[in-house]
Amino acid sequence: ESFALDRVLERMREEELVEEIQLKKLNIADVAGIISDICPGNEFSQSFIDSLAERCGGTPLFIIEFLKHMASEGNIEKREGKWVLVSENYSIPDSIEGVIQTRLDRLSPEALALAEYASCIGRVFQVSTAVSMDTIPDPGSALEQLQASQITVRQNGSAEFCHAMYQDFIYSTISVRWKSVHHK
Repeated sequence: ESFALDRVLERMREEELVEEIQLKKLNIADVAGIISDICPGNEFSQSFIDSLAERCGGTPLFIIEFLKHMASEGNIEKREGKWVLVSENYSIPDSIEGVIQTRLDRLSPEALALAEYASCIGRVFQVSTAVSMDTIPDPGSALEQLQASQITVRQNGSAEFCHAMYQDFIYSTISVRWKSVHHK
């Protein structure tokens, strides 16, 4: 599979149909900027920012999702209009997938089942289709929990996963048997 992709990319390069852009990890100032965007007016120490930059590898999605995770765990919170580190007792997972898994582990079984079902539909899905799932008692509440957890975002009659990695990760964890059931 990788060999075929390599051949296609090589042909595209030869025909000048593709341009490769090398992305570098963000520097400390860029990481601090993302942190300030997500947690404006924060009072985080430089050592916290440095640690986050190092462990997240300067990857914006990893930084953003980890901050959301810390807020949901109560390790950071907004006090008197400023974000502060409440607990030094936190660990940074080794990968973005680890952050996603940790956030999914906090969901109720019903919300996780609905996320799995929705991931079979795609990154964007119709709310009416998702809540038609009849194997959980209250799919509407499950969808509300996904939204409250910032795993999905609702817009009019549709919803979407906050990032394609969520949909991909959730979908990849579903067994083949359940995928066949959900795709019917």
